[in-house]
Amino acid sequence: MPGAARSCFYSNQVSAYQPAGPRTIYVRASGRRVFRIDLYNDCPVRTGGSLLVEPVTGPICGPLDLNLSVVEEGYRQACHIEAVTALTPMQAAALPRDVRP
Repeated sequence: MPGAARSCFYSNQVSAYQPAGPRTIYVRASGRRVFRIDLYNDCPVRTGGSLLVEPVTGPICGPLDLNLSVVEEGYRQACHIEAVTALTPMQAAALPRDVRP
């Protein structure tokens, strides 16, 4: 929608993340705000790797604003981002417990 305000966060505001399958990661930023990151490719976050979030510049508002990868045993795999979506408080509260960040 033209002119709509985007909801953004900074990488240093991320307090938790939780994968919800190979192509979705939920991120908690600034305490209560939750964002869904949808990926183009499978990203093996659950296999014990560390999630590496690198902002390109400034706030993270969309898929071109950050680089995301998983590092495991010295190997780094890029996770290509399709979308970054801010959830409403109701949507965040409705997430199953096992995927809440």
